[in-house]
Amino acid sequence: MAAIEQEQLSCTLVTEDRHLIDQLAGIALGAAVRINHCASPERFEEQLPEGPVLWGADALCHLNGARRWRCDVLLGTETDNEQLWLTASTRPQARVAVLPLAAGWLGEYLGQWALHSGHGHTIVFSGLAGGIGTSALSGLLAHAGTLSGLRSVVVDLDPYSGSLWPMLNWQPANGIGWEHLRGSGGTLAAHQFREVLARVQDTAVLTWQQEPSSYDIDESLAVRVLAAARQAFDLVVIDTGRYLHPLSGVIAQFANQQVLTCQPEQDARLAELGHPFIACTTSQKVEVPGELRQQLLGCFPPTSRIARSIERAELFDSLRSGRLRQRIADYDLLPTTGTGHP
Repeated sequence: MAAIEQEQLSCTLVTEDRHLIDQLAGIALGAAVRINHCASPERFEEQLPEGPVLWGADALCHLNGARRWRCDVLLGTETDNEQLWLTASTRPQARVAVLPLAAGWLGEYLGQWALHSGHGHTIVFSGLAGGIGTSALSGLLAHAGTLSGLRSVVVDLDPYSGSLWPMLNWQPANGIGWEHLRGSGGTLAAHQFREVLARVQDTAVLTWQQEPSSYDIDESLAVRVLAAARQAFDLVVIDTGRYLHPLSGVIAQFANQQVLTCQPEQDARLAELGHPFIACTTSQKVEVPGELRQQLLGCFPPTSRIARSIERAELFDSLRSGRLRQRIADYDLLPTTGTGHP
């Protein structure tokens, strides 16, 4: 587990004030961020921190003499107020957090940094109609990422169509699903996320494994899960089902690309929404108005080969077809390289 623990996001605190360390520990825990304690400012350059760097009021004398050292937040209590703001006047980019009054703001600051710090390229598929192949396309793109050397996950956020699992594997799931995360309150640590998800042919899958009474996922759980996915994987593919989704605001925070699936005749809606799209049709060529040609990524044919693979619960096997692999590659949605996850 030691190697996995290293992936947890962390901030650096430069201070020898135990009271300040204890206060920040509680704030950072709520933001799912680990603290790297740097008691000696002389060792600061050796640690080369990547996350936010916070300087305690007791260490400001060292900071004032070293302009090359990073400082994101100046941290102290009310008795340090004047000293903190005086130092801030010489460092315009630094923020000031006076505890305990600024504890809420600091927790949100660290949480927002953690939320957007993941490097996983996130693609969201949404359909303008049901039953046209959005879920199949989501799974195939994720597995195409795996075949190209990326650590990939497909996340099922479709609130209406049930589970992705029956089209992927006939055996029971070999990892956790949404019901486990919802039951635990989403307390699973981000650095464990990749290890515990169900997998099919090395592609991670987060879906419902049994039919629940409700497919609803609350906003806070969705935020934690998607943030963990971006930290743990190179490629995150989200299947929202229909375009209008109850968590669309949350999902948009994480999306690098929003891609619509549609039938060719839905031109008016496509022009209105303005997103890139894939036409789900067996036609080799799709005629679209001139203003939509730049948005068309290609066609996704619901072929008999794909249908048979779904019936056998072996969707990913359809990528044995070189023609299908090339078609998916031609969408130009896959990132070209991984993000350096160990």
